[in-house]
Amino acid sequence: MKISYKNIRTVHCMIFILLLNQKGLAQNSPFKILDVSFLQLVDTSQKVQKIAGAFGFLEGPLWSKNGYLMVSDLRANKIYKIAKDGKAEILIESSGFTGTDTVGLPRDYGSNGLAYDNQGNILVCQHSNHAIAMITKNGAVKTVVDSYKGKRLNSPDDLAVKRDGSVYFTDPPFGLKNGDKDEHKAQAQNGIYRYYNDSLTLLSEDYRYPNGIAFSPDEKYLYVCSYDSKELLRRYEVATDGTLKNGKIFSTTIGDGMKVDSIGNVYLCNWQGVHVFSPNGKEIGLIELGEDVTNLNWGDEDYKTLYIVAASNIYKVRIKIPGIKP
Repeated sequence: MKISYKNIRTVHCMIFILLLNQKGLAQNSPFKILDVSFLQLVDTSQKVQKIAGAFGFLEGPLWSKNGYLMVSDLRANKIYKIAKDGKAEILIESSGFTGTDTVGLPRDYGSNGLAYDNQGNILVCQHSNHAIAMITKNGAVKTVVDSYKGKRLNSPDDLAVKRDGSVYFTDPPFGLKNGDKDEHKAQAQNGIYRYYNDSLTLLSEDYRYPNGIAFSPDEKYLYVCSYDSKELLRRYEVATDGTLKNGKIFSTTIGDGMKVDSIGNVYLCNWQGVHVFSPNGKEIGLIELGEDVTNLNWGDEDYKTLYIVAASNIYKVRIKIPGIKP
């Protein structure tokens, strides 16, 4: 029988992973190694540290250019500022709903995804304001976009900003108490949109519940995921005019928040932890926290600290590859 180099390498990789697990790595480390390439991203001696907790329902972590972490608490309707030591301060009140009557709103009605635009302002997905808002450099909050074809948006959930300034975002019905059946739902579709030069374009209706969204480092691809078991993680080609084409299944794993690192690996959050995929769609590892993970982002000066939010808690772990700096 002819044995190829590829087969030998595969066997060696499997033995290596087996030996690591036999030494207790799987039990004593948060890292579950599915392919040896995962070891290029993580240091197995590192531990996941819990830095803060007792929040309502956290989402949208974003590292501030001023040296702290920002997170949305959908249940408290606030954006918090988290110092490196875990101390929390309120940064923005009424971050996702600025009204006074909360009757008829869902339990989690505050802000969700956060991102920097290319001018250094902070963009905020506002669930129950049905809008994308902006926190300017002087701290003022103003609406960027809240309607499509004269009807208000459903509940912008997560967003990704392209280097040309265009904002791509998902718009599921999560900010409506009864979801798709809510009498106040204005948009029939739960779309993927692009906002650019004061114009909003509906790019896709592929998902019933579009959720996490992220660009590849070269911005040739856009990833979109869903937590619905029938809606899988897709990778779209980004056309020269900013539209999407050839949306193909990237992974059968479903998830919530999602980010891509500086060399194109995809990090997808769900109840199992943080799944890590190579740029070709192969799952290479898992970061396990023992609880549902909603979203993540990179931070600190070198952008090599992975900040992970899991419902009411915030964690961090040092890794080898930085994220994409905004």
